[in-house]
Amino acid sequence: MKKNISIPEKRNVILNGKRTTLRLERYIWHNLDRIAEKTNQSIQDILNHIWHAKEDMPMAPSVRLFLMLFFTHYAERFNRIYEKQSAIHHENPNADYPASSAIHAAEPLPDDATQSYQHALLTIEVVAAS
Repeated sequence: MKKNISIPEKRNVILNGKRTTLRLERYIWHNLDRIAEKTNQSIQDILNHIWHAKEDMPMAPSVRLFLMLFFTHYAERFNRIYEKQSAIHHENPNADYPASSAIHAAEPLPDDATQSYQHALLTIEVVAAS
């Protein structure tokens, strides 16, 4: 039987030096794991960064907001890269562009999630401060 990804799951974490339980949906934990892998961090590291950026916002909604911001920024970066590649290909459809072209040098491929990660954290700080 397939696990329901929307079912909340509790995990013990350490936030601000204190052990606590965080209850998030399975798909949230799954996506935190994906981001941790892409950014070479642990889920605990990510949660600590969110904790320090969120100010007085509750933690669970802050994690959900972080994920939304991360994937929105990530998708926007991917679309910009795709649009640049498409425009160059349209100008010269017979050209063969190597993977190390200027497009890739100017903006890292979406597999480098660091910029999206930093953008999400900064946006949480702005939201929390307003």
